[in-house]
Amino acid sequence: MENSLPLILGAVVLGLLIGYWVRNVLATRQTGTAEKKVKQSLEEAESRARKIVLGAEEKATALLTDAKDGERRGKKEAVRYPRDRKKNSSARGIIGQKTQFFGRGRSRA
Repeated sequence: MENSLPLILGAVVLGLLIGYWVRNVLATRQTGTAEKKVKQSLEEAESRARKIVLGAEEKATALLTDAKDGERRGKKEAVRYPRDRKKNSSARGIIGQKTQFFGRGRSRA
């Protein structure tokens, strides 16, 4: 019995060490699995963010292009409008006649 006490204490210590080691290995695996899940979630979020940014850049580019096209069309119309007024001198004559007509009507009354 006296000789079995150190043997029992040694077995308990050895069991505790093996138990600690097994628990440490399992905890490391679980941590590794959790880290992988977090990494995967982070990569998915970054991918979504890139897609959103690219979509926003495309929309901004399209809006800018449309605005520039509209500006060019507006400038062309602004340049063309005075030329059209000069070509349509008959419209000025009609307006001029109306003002003369009204002007004469007022002076007669």
